[in-house]
Amino acid sequence: MLIPDEAEAQRLIETLLPWLEVDDPTDPWIYFKGRGKEPLSPKFNVVIYKNGKGLFKVVTTDEVTLERLVAGKDWSEGRRYRVDIDDAGIGCPVGGVLIGAYDHASGRFLYNEIPPSEFQTPNFETRRYLEVARDLALEILVELAYPPSQTVIFLCTGYIHSITKESLRNAGYEVQVTEIGPPLQDLLEMALKDVLKEEYGFGGFYDPKVDDPRRGFQRSMAWLRRKPDRMAIAKTGWKIFSPPG
Repeated sequence: MLIPDEAEAQRLIETLLPWLEVDDPTDPWIYFKGRGKEPLSPKFNVVIYKNGKGLFKVVTTDEVTLERLVAGKDWSEGRRYRVDIDDAGIGCPVGGVLIGAYDHASGRFLYNEIPPSEFQTPNFETRRYLEVARDLALEILVELAYPPSQTVIFLCTGYIHSITKESLRNAGYEVQVTEIGPPLQDLLEMALKDVLKEEYGFGGFYDPKVDDPRRGFQRSMAWLRRKPDRMAIAKTGWKIFSPPG
């Protein structure tokens, strides 16, 4: 996105300021730098560069979000329903990854699992888990049965949702990529604990928000290695499972 002059750059900045925390740029070519503040994700950012000819260029992590901010549109404008979508288990070597949703209108909590096989060779190397994550999110939304034109999705910033975002937008949903907190975050962690115990026999669940993630990870790896057949339920596509050398 190009900006013709400094006056236009200043008008853009004034429009964005209510939505962004301003960062101090270290690069002399950066005219402005900001990152999202509530309800936007801090991972959303906008950078305006100025070159030696006085020309301005805007770079952002999410073009659609930037366009909505510039247009002055409310996130939920014309949308009656809000659904949050998040994931749990991506950092645990045991089991798969849960994709879950919370419907704010009804209080319903739904989830499904990307199986461990998607994090094993050859599926892991092709990143097919991204497609499965998208498909599970869409399946949950079909079950909720809200019209896309009346629904805003608050989607977790995690990499696992990287193709989900555009697929949901193409389906007609308003999508805001942001940090997801309670109640969905807590509900998913509780569901993950149950799945690990009931489906995989692993009782060493650790909550990275509360427990020491390094110690929890080490306990998980030790549990897997005690019995070779447990590798069938591990994310063995990770480099940590590769033989040394």
